[in-house]
Amino acid sequence: MRLACLAYLLRWEIENSFANAGKARVDESRQHHAVRRFQLRHEVKTRLPLALVCALLIALQSSTQAALRPAESDEFNGQEAPAFSVNPVKGDAVSLKDFKGHPVLLNFFASWCPPCREEISSLTHLYKQYSKDGVAIVGIAVDSLLTPESVGDVKPLAEKLAIPYPVAIATDKIAKDYHFKGIPTIAVIDKDGRIAKRCFTGITTTK
Repeated sequence: MRLACLAYLLRWEIENSFANAGKARVDESRQHHAVRRFQLRHEVKTRLPLALVCALLIALQSSTQAALRPAESDEFNGQEAPAFSVNPVKGDAVSLKDFKGHPVLLNFFASWCPPCREEISSLTHLYKQYSKDGVAIVGIAVDSLLTPESVGDVKPLAEKLAIPYPVAIATDKIAKDYHFKGIPTIAVIDKDGRIAKRCFTGITTTK
């Protein structure tokens, strides 16, 4: 699915490139082509991360049953993403402003949740392949909210699964700000700092 999305994106860019080149006057063609090649590289670099994120979300949603209806998942689309600052179980503190200009995936999970581990595997693969293109991921463990006694399992799990992105313990604030309702959940923040999508692909909770 990711490859299909990427192929479509590249085909769209290439077709636009040829269409614009055909409209250029002959005496300006070399300059036009040089400029268009630069624009093409820039546009592909800019659009690629979010396209990959979309492909991942499609794959995740098609393989599991969503916990909320689409209308509920899209309820906050377009709104400014709430600022956050979290302390990972390993490494320095990270905040939303650290990822300015890049798409960010917030993955709400629990250490004891099997579907969450499956999703972490997919996210790890995505991060390893595309973090260099600007995709950022932050894991938010909600053990602190659902089962406080298992908070101590989060760091060992992150080490066992060799999660390459920051993993932090959820606070009441970040859960409230991002309207957390179930696990696993992904909140997608676009490069402009707005909520692009919330995806619930697991069980809901009344908390």
